[in-house]
Amino acid sequence: MRSGLAVRGKWGGHPTGSVSLRGVDWPKVEAWRTSYAMTEVWQKAQANGDMEPFQTTIMGWWWTPTRPDQVGVNFTHIIHVDATKAEDLTRATIEGRRQAYRTIDVYRKYVPGMEKCYMVSTPNTVGIRESRRIMGEYVISEEDVKNQASFPDSTGYGSFFIDVHHIDGPGMDPSVWSPPSGFKYQIPYRALIPKGVENLLVCGRCLSCTHLALGSLRVMAQCMVTGEAAGTAAALSISEGMTPRRLAVPLLQRTLRANRGIVFEEDIVDR
Repeated sequence: MRSGLAVRGKWGGHPTGSVSLRGVDWPKVEAWRTSYAMTEVWQKAQANGDMEPFQTTIMGWWWTPTRPDQVGVNFTHIIHVDATKAEDLTRATIEGRRQAYRTIDVYRKYVPGMEKCYMVSTPNTVGIRESRRIMGEYVISEEDVKNQASFPDSTGYGSFFIDVHHIDGPGMDPSVWSPPSGFKYQIPYRALIPKGVENLLVCGRCLSCTHLALGSLRVMAQCMVTGEAAGTAAALSISEGMTPRRLAVPLLQRTLRANRGIVFEEDIVDR
């Protein structure tokens, strides 16, 4: 089976270790977060020497309703990591934790509502955005994403922007692309089928696509679409007594739609 990193240069999109904090006044943090003041805060902290330049903004805050004073923070960024090497993953995990603890003082000093925050947990490993992908019967390209491509072997829709993180420094890559309202594209079954290998289906961020297309396809909603398609196709292949490559696509599509999957335009309804 052919596979490869298929990225510009040696490194994929650099990983992040998300952390959990408590002692947070969430209403204050939420008001600050929605004011779009985050970038200004990090620039000020860096100018004052309080913040290392490994990141320029926070990608996400996740409030935990069952613990009103707890949030998850997606902030750390580690560059030059080859996610296929154990030693790189170990180094990235250690560096991610170092960055996380380094930012606690910054949160307390600069973010309203986080004056008394403290660390609850760090991840046991970093989250990987990109590593190896299969070479499938079809390679989804960034043009397919941007042009809202349709395919006869559609298994569902993607609708996330092209989210590419800079591979050599903080912030986002210039290739980041924000779609228009109502944007969506179909994900073909062929992108789940590796060339030259039978009885194998691949979904999630390992499916067949280009580096930039992965910026949209790797995100959870799209992974749910391809995961359901791959699992359904596997079950049907067994029941039909054939390999996934030979499986009748209309049968797969009917089954996905019967399970309320959104495979075609007419499946999009308010639910």
